[in-house]
Amino acid sequence: MVDNFEYIKEILEFDSDDTFYDLQIIRRGKDHPELASANRTIKSYYICKLESLDHLKDEIIKLCELFGARAYINVAPRSKRKVSLLVVKYMAERLFDGDLKKIWKAWSTCTGQCKSDKPRWIVDVDFEEGMTEVQKDEKTLRILAEIESLPPEGRKLIKTLSTKNGKHIITKPFRLDAFRQAFPDIDVHKNNPTILYIP
Repeated sequence: MVDNFEYIKEILEFDSDDTFYDLQIIRRGKDHPELASANRTIKSYYICKLESLDHLKDEIIKLCELFGARAYINVAPRSKRKVSLLVVKYMAERLFDGDLKKIWKAWSTCTGQCKSDKPRWIVDVDFEEGMTEVQKDEKTLRILAEIESLPPEGRKLIKTLSTKNGKHIITKPFRLDAFRQAFPDIDVHKNNPTILYIP
């Protein structure tokens, strides 16, 4: 079980009424190979204030347990105004082209496409089987030291969260090409969610 609710709450910022965060409960094909589709979104939430996460916690956990799913949250804040403008453009283009398939998914599609004014990257660190806690800590510290040494200047680390097989290091953007030279096998996601809860 991975429960990152309290850690996530520490890094969410609600600077204005325009800010929200995208949260999804997803049943993954990897966890359910017997199912037909690869991944299935069970439910989406749009978190507009910190209290909402507390209010929804029990419901999110119950849905994850019921469906054998995981809860993910994108910790890069989104703008309601920007997403709304993308929705209008998206729907107008679909209507013009006569493509009304899945038009009801416009908001979730545009939320995923919308770039945040405060990007947060996810450095996805997996630990090899049999690694000791000391080895895991050493690997994490080496990666963090490399990230902090890269341009631009200033502190980049926002938070380190546990995942099922490792860590998600949440950072501000950094010089990605230089990082890849040092750690070519580690994925860096520029617009992906992090783990909120795994049953």
